[in-house]
Amino acid sequence: MSRIAVIIPLYNHQEFIGETIRSVLAQTKLPTRLLIIDDGSTDGSVAVARQFLGEASKSINAELIEQTNAGAHAALNRGIMLVEDCDLIAIINSDDRFLPGRLEKASAMLQENLSANLLCTRLRLIGRNGVALPEEEPRSKWFQAVWSLHAAFERGELSLPEWLGIANFPATTSNFIARRCWLLEHPFRDYRYAHDYFALLTAAMEGVLLVDPEVSLEYRVHPANTITTTPAKLMAEMLRVVLDLAVSLAPSLKTSPEMRARWAGCQRAMWTNVSGLRQDLFHSLTADLLSCLSEETLAKAIEFWVQMNPQELQSFPNKPLVNLKKPGIPFGELSALASRLQMLQKERDELKEQVRSLRHESKLLKRLRQTGWFSIGQHLGLLPKK
Repeated sequence: MSRIAVIIPLYNHQEFIGETIRSVLAQTKLPTRLLIIDDGSTDGSVAVARQFLGEASKSINAELIEQTNAGAHAALNRGIMLVEDCDLIAIINSDDRFLPGRLEKASAMLQENLSANLLCTRLRLIGRNGVALPEEEPRSKWFQAVWSLHAAFERGELSLPEWLGIANFPATTSNFIARRCWLLEHPFRDYRYAHDYFALLTAAMEGVLLVDPEVSLEYRVHPANTITTTPAKLMAEMLRVVLDLAVSLAPSLKTSPEMRARWAGCQRAMWTNVSGLRQDLFHSLTADLLSCLSEETLAKAIEFWVQMNPQELQSFPNKPLVNLKKPGIPFGELSALASRLQMLQKERDELKEQVRSLRHESKLLKRLRQTGWFSIGQHLGLLPKK
């Protein structure tokens, strides 16, 4: 049985923290621990939280710790270190709400999917008053649009790195239910707006991200949201996130064709992202950084990659595009179709191999049935009559 800790990073949310705590106490599967880390609130958040912790302490191990303001990432990392007796951690920010069955279902899904380390779910937007935002509200439309891609993901037409490359559809650290061991190995980074996105991209690239398409989280939208900022600040941090991700993945990219395929898909998707990343600036920034390297260093790096990846350099990329090309249709419009064709061709080859194996087994069984030993086995009831 998994032991779950709920960690709440609290900062200036005296208006909402009571609802957040209530949503934790209303779970069909109560957490083992509830730990609130106040990150230097200057309003009455701590007093309100202590009032509700008195109620929480009747049913679970509940605690509040205060610290000077160091950022949400620092509060979360401290909380993760402290809950040593728990193997799963659910995060909820101090203005959001869990739906009642969230912890029970998430723990069951992680128990069934032992290779997954981080789970996120679909979410519902609520306003300051706690009421669901209208569907026609722009932010509601944004989430409807990015979550509509789940159908393509289910059909195998879109990978998780690609989906995240298009949009940060989980949206928030409140949408994190993770194994503590993974969070310890991947502590939250010192970002102002995107520490959730870096962690999500890392999990997707490692193949350990699990998605539940059912709504079990209410994400509150109000003027004080951290993500409410000028575009320039957010886009600057997003550039840093992708650069940092490239650096952290570099060792795996050198040795793993699967990791390189995920990275390529993610990078392609980021060109059409709706998460504040200027992919054109990212590549310009990369060019600027590469200009600092000597020609000798670049030549050695290219030679290394060619030697490390001989199989991937035996054919041209998107080769099926040539066969699919029709007059008047730009190549770019066929890229997705070509990728789909490559996947179907691979599945066809695998099915052909399975058919060959079954035919071989059928021939062996036919020969076996013609032997005297098979007849003896049938008479003795050891083998089927047909």
